[in-house]
Amino acid sequence: METYGIVPYPAVPEIWGEVRMIGDSGRKMGWRAAIALVLSGGLVISAALANNAPVASIRGGEEAALANVDLGPGYTAIEVGEYDVAIAFFHAVLVDYPGHAEAYNQLGYINRRLQNFDRAFAFYAEALKIAPDNTGAHHYIGEAYLEVGNLAKAEYHLRQLDLLCLFGCADFYQLEQAVALYKANNTS
Repeated sequence: METYGIVPYPAVPEIWGEVRMIGDSGRKMGWRAAIALVLSGGLVISAALANNAPVASIRGGEEAALANVDLGPGYTAIEVGEYDVAIAFFHAVLVDYPGHAEAYNQLGYINRRLQNFDRAFAFYAEALKIAPDNTGAHHYIGEAYLEVGNLAKAEYHLRQLDLLCLFGCADFYQLEQAVALYKANNTS
C-alpha cells in the first residue's frame, strides 16, 4: 500500500493554498484537510483511505483528540451506498479510538439501513454509553425503534432529545416528525 507524507510547514510556500503530498501520484489535498492531519499528529495517510477504501488503521498520534478524527471518508461512503467500505472505515477508527461515539453511531446507522437491528441497537447503545448527549445517536436509535414497532422506546429518545435540545435541534424535529408519522399510520 503506497503512503504519502505531508510536506512539513516550512517547506510549504503558501499554506493557504493546496498542500502537495509526497508520492508518485502527486495527489493534492486542501489546506483544511492538511491542517487537520497535522494538528491531529497524522503525518501519514494511506492512499487507500484517500480513496475511501478500507484500511487497518488511521491513527495520527498519541495526542490526537477524538474530535480531530476525519470521518469524512466514512460519511462519503455512506452517502454513495458503499456500506461495506463505511463499515470497514468506522471499524478502523475504533481500532485507534475505541471511545469514538460518533463512529459507533454511524455503525448503528449503517446496520439499521441494512436491517441488522440487533447490531444497530448494540452500536447505538455503545455510542450513548460513551456520549449520553449525542443527539444524532438518540435520533437514529429512535428511528430504529420505530422501524421495529417500539413506539415507547422511540418516544423515550424523543424526550431525551427534548431535554438535550433546549431550543430545538434538527435531530429533535426529525424524530418528532417520524414519531408523528408513525402514530398517524399505526392508529387502530
